[in-house]
Amino acid sequence: GVQTCALPIFLGGATGLRGWSRFDVAPLSPDGLPIGGYTFLETSGEARLDLDDRRAFGLVGFVDAGNGWGQTWKLPDLGDLRVDVGGGVRFGTPVGPLRFDVAYQLTPVPGLLTRGGLGEAGRWRFHLSFGQAF
Repeated sequence: GVQTCALPIFLGGATGLRGWSRFDVAPLSPDGLPIGGYTFLETSGEARLDLDDRRAFGLVGFVDAGNGWGQTWKLPDLGDLRVDVGGGVRFGTPVGPLRFDVAYQLTPVPGLLTRGGLGEAGRWRFHLSFGQAF
C-alpha cells in the first residue's frame, strides 16, 4: 500500500523493484542522482515452480511495480509507477534459497544516473541473494 515516512526512502534492489539497483528509484536531483522520497508505493507478484520434490531447485517469473515521491501525505500519481519483469532460479540451501534473478525495466527512470553519477542506468539488472524476495 501507499506509505509515508519521516526519513527519505529509496526503492530498488534484490528484494524490491528488481529492475533497478538498490536506492535507484526515488525523486532525482537536477543532476540525475536519487535523493529520496517521502511517500512510496511498492508491489510484487511471483509465480514459482519447484522442479523437484525436495524444493531444492526451482524457477520463478515476476513483475514488480512502485515508485517514491517527494510529497508527504498525498496520494501519488499511479501513472508514474516504475515497472519491471523478469525471471530467476532458486537453489535450496540450509539457510534459505539462493536466488539469481534477471529483471528488465519496462518503465525506466528518465535521467537517472548510476555508479556515483558516472553514467546513465541500463535497463537490465542481475541480482544474486539469499532468501525469498518477499
